[in-house]
Amino acid sequence: TQPVHIADQLELAARHVEDVIQQSLRNQYRNLAEYNAQAGPMAIPYRLIVWSGFPLGLDEHSWQSLLSLLASGARCGVGVLLQLADNCKWPVFVDPRKVREHGLVLELRSDPAVVLMQDPILGDREVQPILPPAGAALQEIMEHQLSAARSIGKRIVPFSSIAPVDSERYSLSTADGLDIPIGVSDSGRPQSLRLGTGTAQHVLIAGKTGSGKSSLLHTLITSGSLRYSPDELRMILLDFKKGVEFQIYAQCELPHADVIGIESRREFGLSTLEYLDRILSARGEAFRQWGVQDLPSLKRKHPEIKLPRILVIIDEFQELFVEDDKLSQQASLLMDRLVRQGRSFGLHLVLASQTLGGAYSLPRTTLAQMAVRIALQCDSSDAMLILSEDNTAAERLRHSGQGIYNDAGGRIEGNHSFQVSFLEKREQLEWLRSLPASTCRPMATINPLGRRVIFEGHKPSHWNSESVRAAMDALPPSQRCQAPWVLGDSVSIEPPVVRSWASSAGRNAMIVGSDSSMVASLWGGWLRGLHDLPSAEKDSAPRFWILDGSSTDDVHMSRFTQWARQSAEMVRVGGVRDLESILSDVQAEWDRRRANPDAAYPPAILMIGNLARFREFRRSEEFSFSSEGDGTKPDAFLVKLLSDGPQLGLHVCLWADSTSTLGRWLPRNAMRDIELRILMQMSSADSNQLIDSSLANRLDRFIMLVHDDADGKSVKFRPFALESIFTADPVR
Repeated sequence: TQPVHIADQLELAARHVEDVIQQSLRNQYRNLAEYNAQAGPMAIPYRLIVWSGFPLGLDEHSWQSLLSLLASGARCGVGVLLQLADNCKWPVFVDPRKVREHGLVLELRSDPAVVLMQDPILGDREVQPILPPAGAALQEIMEHQLSAARSIGKRIVPFSSIAPVDSERYSLSTADGLDIPIGVSDSGRPQSLRLGTGTAQHVLIAGKTGSGKSSLLHTLITSGSLRYSPDELRMILLDFKKGVEFQIYAQCELPHADVIGIESRREFGLSTLEYLDRILSARGEAFRQWGVQDLPSLKRKHPEIKLPRILVIIDEFQELFVEDDKLSQQASLLMDRLVRQGRSFGLHLVLASQTLGGAYSLPRTTLAQMAVRIALQCDSSDAMLILSEDNTAAERLRHSGQGIYNDAGGRIEGNHSFQVSFLEKREQLEWLRSLPASTCRPMATINPLGRRVIFEGHKPSHWNSESVRAAMDALPPSQRCQAPWVLGDSVSIEPPVVRSWASSAGRNAMIVGSDSSMVASLWGGWLRGLHDLPSAEKDSAPRFWILDGSSTDDVHMSRFTQWARQSAEMVRVGGVRDLESILSDVQAEWDRRRANPDAAYPPAILMIGNLARFREFRRSEEFSFSSEGDGTKPDAFLVKLLSDGPQLGLHVCLWADSTSTLGRWLPRNAMRDIELRILMQMSSADSNQLIDSSLANRLDRFIMLVHDDADGKSVKFRPFALESIFTADPVR
């Protein structure tokens, strides 16, 4: 009812008319009726503007929009019904003749049952209006319309309408670029994402929650996988949302995917960018040797060389920059380099986000290099960011899947309205499972990593003997004889995190945190990794004493100790009551090694589970005058073992549920004899006390951190799922 609101609505309607003419009718259809007859699911609904009490509420801005609608609206399916007020007084800026010359005029006579119809073609005549429906019938009509209105404009374009036929799958070459259908344009033609020609090299996608952004990415990935073979197209898929959108590609083992990040972490994203940067460097060196400058010229000069294009799809890429830290700065530099140099080497970025606003993001200079923009439903501020300041077409989108495809850097003249093809999960699974049997070369020849990396940040890692063995093989031969400890999968694309046990002072370990399942996983992974060593390297197998102080209802530690007992010759397991017996065994080994300290001994490790349950290890009063200071008491023996044991190959790995437990049980000098510190999520104060950093305060679930005083580095990792470890054969 307010003039400013009326002006806004009329302006939106006028822009809609412009869009229909430019994007749908063009020079192919005379009017909307002809277009809708051919458009199928892309049919555009008619619109009717009813203005009661006209010209009340009219201002100059509204008048200009109204003139545009009166002149062109009918062709585009936009009708205008003006009910003039009694004793109408026209504003000075209005020409009443303009209102009458564009349409039909109905004039009420003194008898309300008669209407005079004035039309420039049909002439003047009196008509008898149909009586309006009764109240109940009118209510029924309105309820029906209200129900139907909810689905207006929700156009569903089936994926099958853009999918290739069987004979066309894997048939295309990426020599001259990528051409991947993603939907249907308003003109009824397939809308494709085209990359690799001119400035169209990288893609920026923005759309608020529910706008169809995830559907667009799934359509893009599936459509590209059907058209291009794994030899022609490789994919890097990273999802930084708190969801599992990309899990389907891990389940189906998508042959095109080299890296799949599900609920990715920032460290994993950075390591992936570093990996891509290494690929660019390697390709640059290879191009110099081949005497070519870009991928198309390579395909022409050396057709026998198969070098696939790489499509990097990152959903919610803004998460990489949520903190103004070193990681964010490194990611920004790497992404800028990939955007600027990727063109020549066949690497294309697709960056998607709900919004491009916020304090931390990619620099505008980097975003400006991305000429292809896809704007889904968003507000005016994001519409101007994704397109340009004078291009707000995206704010007029009202339904999921509607989008603006622009390959002109966001300029208005590059706008192409389209509808994303809809792909249900069940249908997507069918399409992915129907991919032709892979005829591509072995993974190691097309993927520099030599394996498919799958990061699932929402759950523990899964034990993979192949990747663990590769991590073991990467160790120097001397370290493979030092009881290498496989902690878990790295949060980057690097191999699993492994630590070895050198016979040097301070080489002991502590695990701090209350989650016993993670402790059981760490210790289980240690034994399982040693089990997988070749027989030749087991000749000097380490020995383990396990003091299990967990409660009887702790199913995780019970499962671990039950599994560990199956290898009695290598491991001895005992509880709180077995403390004296096990310490006697350790003492005997201590004495044996002290008698001949120059001999080479295999590592021997005392594991103490839940330190708080072993009261005998609690430190004695510092000012005690007891004569028992000879190191035979359990607490004194533990301190002595921490201090002098590593030089003899005797190490301690203890688990404490909290930092306060460590402080009460161990003296400060003993803490300095523990180099390896493995932490779960804890307070900033506790983290700073243990590793002089608050990193452990920002750990997510299923993520741990190992700090090694030997090199001063802190590394995050994901422990293995217990069941994936226990499915192994017993440790021998």
